Amino acid sequence: MGNRLQSKQGSLGRLASNFFSLVQMRKLEVIKTGEAASALGLSPAKEKDLFRRLTRTGWIVRLQRGLYLVPKILPAGGRWNPSESVVLPALMKAIKGQYQISGPTAFNKYGFDDQVANSVFVYNDRLSGTRQIGSTQYVFIRVAKDRLGEAEKVKTPDGGDLYYSSRPRTLVDALYDWSRFNGIPRGFSWIRQNLQKGTITAGELARITVRFGNQSTLRRLGLVLEKEGVSASVLKTVKNALNKSKAQIALVPSRSRKGRIAKAWGVIDNE
Repeated sequence: MGNRLQSKQGSLGRLASNFFSLVQMRKLEVIKTGEAASALGLSPAKEKDLFRRLTRTGWIVRLQRGLYLVPKILPAGGRWNPSESVVLPALMKAIKGQYQISGPTAFNKYGFDDQVANSVFVYNDRLSGTRQIGSTQYVFIRVAKDRLGEAEKVKTPDGGDLYYSSRPRTLVDALYDWSRFNGIPRGFSWIRQNLQKGTITAGELARITVRFGNQSTLRRLGLVLEKEGVSASVLKTVKNALNKSKAQIALVPSRSRKGRIAKAWGVIDNE
């Protein structure tokens, strides 16, 4: 690291060299406010200025207030733009959180949608809101810990690991979080296509919806599966999870509530 740092000494000088020597010696991936100050004998103001300048020049990346991601090797001749496979594991480890990527990011990964999302959508149990980390925009969606699950580890092109909602879980998310992800009616087509291709089964979709969906998701999925002619046992799995209610919902909530009423599900079929 030292040789790469020396080529940039003119911009930050010895203090930056001491900072990265500290990072390397302690094998730090993330550093918090106060750590550099105590180790390098800096005042809080000096440390704040150091972090500000290192962030501005692209040598480190601010994860959140008081928390910074540092590279193992300084980028040669340019700003450091860590990938999601570096940012998310480091951030979640630092804040003791769990996560899985879903929504439009996963829609593209599984080939449901060929449009590349301009943000990374992250279900997690710690953070909420949109933030820019490096050159990437993240949308953090905070959920209860019991709504995390049915995720799979995916190896990224840069050799890192990321957790994505599984294929069937992502389809459930499309229906559950339809207003956020624009998942209805597109999700119905994706479900039908994947059932026909055999990349998911109706049984696993029903099971995952019972565990991670809500009443509206169950009702809509039940009608879609019924129209696809799935087995009575699968439909029973969904029906057994329904609460008794006389209220009716639209299959496609953004459209006029005109259509036949599927009484078994309490859904107006306006697809």
